Formats: sequence, C-alpha cells, structure tokens
Amino acid sequence: MWIVLSLLCLLVLYYVIWSIIFVRTAEVLPAQRRGHVMVAIASVLLVIPLLTFQVIVKFLIIIIK
Repeated sequence: MWIVLSLLCLLVLYYVIWSIIFVRTAEVLPAQRRGHVMVAIASVLLVIPLLTFQVIVKFLIIIIK
C-alpha cells in the first residue's frame, strides 16, 4: 500500500508543478489554466486524506501490538 501512496504523492507533485507552469505561461487559455489548477487541487484533496488514514492505521496497529 505504501508503494501506491508514494506513487500517488509523486503524481500529485507532478500535477502541482505542471499547474504552476501553466498558470505562469501566457500562451495557455484561461479555461486550460483553471482545469490544470482544479486537477492539482483535486488530486491533493484526494491523496492527503488517504495518506493520513494510512498513517493513523499504521500507528494503531503498532499500538495494538
């Protein structure tokens, strides 16, 4: 599971970097900029709760043992 979450975190970082690049580029249409920013925000909002849940579950397993 950690491998999948690590890949998702890298993907989120990729989306955030690309959205920053597209926001700063003048040749990109405003609708495309908004789309890239929304994808970056959605991916962050998806991965952070998953990562938090995984960490909490891991600590609970350690405490129970």
